[in-house]
Amino acid sequence: MAKEISGGVCAPTGFKASGIHAGIRRNKTKADLALILAEVDCAAAAVYTQNKVKGAPLLVTKQNIANGHARGILCNSGNANTCNPDGVDIAESCCGLAAKAADVNPDEFVIASTGVIGQALPLAPFVSGIPKAVK
Repeated sequence: MAKEISGGVCAPTGFKASGIHAGIRRNKTKADLALILAEVDCAAAAVYTQNKVKGAPLLVTKQNIANGHARGILCNSGNANTCNPDGVDIAESCCGLAAKAADVNPDEFVIASTGVIGQALPLAPFVSGIPKAVK
């Protein structure tokens, strides 16, 4: 039987997390940007889809954790950032924004997006939202 551990994703020492509404989703009452940061380098691994169509966040994450390490996870809802011509650029820019705000390297982020497929994902909500999430 599973036992609930109080503290959620912040239960382990050295982890901080936040969730905010950054403006990706229209519904302002729902958080649409989540961030988890570790104080130190962490072992990181992932299982990837076998589908021929892969979202930009998956491609960037695969590249970023090729060394088996990460310091943070950035995840948005409302837009999957999949099947977009500039999706990889957007995902990399989001990692860069998170890295600057958290004072780590951009390639130390796992990035994930969920939501509508094939819709352009604007960078503006991340530009304003990531610093708030880091604080």
